[in-house]
Amino acid sequence: MRQPSTNPLTRAFWLSLGLVCVALGAIGVFLPLLPTTIFLIIAAYAFARSSERLHSWLLSNKVFGPLIKDWQDHGRIRRPAKVMAVISMGVIVLLSWIFGAPTYVIVLQAVILIPVAVFIVTRPE
Repeated sequence: MRQPSTNPLTRAFWLSLGLVCVALGAIGVFLPLLPTTIFLIIAAYAFARSSERLHSWLLSNKVFGPLIKDWQDHGRIRRPAKVMAVISMGVIVLLSWIFGAPTYVIVLQAVILIPVAVFIVTRPE
């Protein structure tokens, strides 16, 4: 594990980012369109740079700890997480279209989400 930063401002930045990502990840547990796992991976990265205690807490979580460890140790994403991530991205674009979002918004979503989906799908399992 990387040692937390000794610079107070840098540490505060990483700690704040980690806390925001944990909050977004927690919301994502109940809101299927928000990707929980990626926010928790970012939180783990941020906590590794700011708080050993919070980093350990996140990695010891029974549900999300193994997913984060898989990513950190091997760069792999489990198949169920891949499937949910890709389905969520597709649903976001579909809902944008159904609710009449402007065409440029739908195109922008597709331009961003397609490479993200390809990246996720091509990671080892």
